[in-house]
Amino acid sequence: MRRIASAGLLVVLAMLVAGVVFIEVRQSQGNRKAAEFLADFEVKPVEELGSTKTLRILPLVEYHTADAALRTEVGVSYL
Repeated sequence: MRRIASAGLLVVLAMLVAGVVFIEVRQSQGNRKAAEFLADFEVKPVEELGSTKTLRILPLVEYHTADAALRTEVGVSYL
């Protein structure tokens, strides 16, 4: 019985280690791909951006609502 339990524990541990290795390899590949993209990326300045006289910030999502039929959430997004 102990042999079965230790073999099962060994399998679970091996799967855990394999999962961590897989995630680390994927992360390093993504980091390398992002670094290559940023190295090749050319920043182009915006010309004639202009200016504004007023700025109005409109909340798109609020926690409280005036109508119970409307859905809400905790986060707030501003436009």
